[in-house]
Amino acid sequence: MIWKNDLRAGVAPIYLALKSNLRFICSSATCALLLAQAAQANPQVLAWKLSQVSSSWGNCNVYISNDAIRIDAQDRNFFVLSKSPKWNIQIVSDKKKLSYSSGTKWEGSSVQRLGCDFGQVKEYKQKQVVFMALPATLYASSSKKRIDNLLNFNKFEESQKKSYSSDIRYTVVQCKNAPKSAVAILEKFYDVPSGSQQVPVSLLHMEDSERAFRLKTKAIAQVKVDASVFSAKTYPKAAKAEAIILPPTAEATDDMLKDAGFF
Repeated sequence: MIWKNDLRAGVAPIYLALKSNLRFICSSATCALLLAQAAQANPQVLAWKLSQVSSSWGNCNVYISNDAIRIDAQDRNFFVLSKSPKWNIQIVSDKKKLSYSSGTKWEGSSVQRLGCDFGQVKEYKQKQVVFMALPATLYASSSKKRIDNLLNFNKFEESQKKSYSSDIRYTVVQCKNAPKSAVAILEKFYDVPSGSQQVPVSLLHMEDSERAFRLKTKAIAQVKVDASVFSAKTYPKAAKAEAIILPPTAEATDDMLKDAGFF
């Protein structure tokens, strides 16, 4: 009788230890399964993130993966989304629950761009520089423009003619694996010189002594983001929304956003 009690006394701790370990294993397996499901539900993708501000759109966060781009116009409560292979443009407002889809050539808009036409970067002088530790190219253009006094009919009266200087400084960076289609969308979205095939980060326009930054980049880095960043919910179609891409000034942007119901 004493031997049986001793045996039970020896087995009990082993049984309790096995039971505890079994619970731990089951709990760990459950946690691992939940983590795997969470990872599958929100897979991470590598993307460039640029914190930018422009004269047209205010503060914007730009996300560029190897097959998509998203531009969050934070001050205007909408975002632009485009993905391969078609690179169609989607304009989406989660706040207003509205969306608009357009072709890559911004088709269907009758609105003409206002402001300066900065043309192609091949018209600029190039200089290799570094921007926030990334290889970059600075494009520069300087020209003298003359305005004739239309009331002066004496073509020999040079004193009646005024001139001013126009200088442009435009910087682009080499972002590895940034798709050319995404870069082209940024060029159109910000109304900057086209053709560099690199990500625009700065545009300074000077006329005489007046300096006007049309684009600034406050931060740029390669980060991991949820794949959901490059997806959008389905909402009713907004009218006139294609027009809001085009104006280069914040005032015109706001007016068109209001007409489209986004703002």
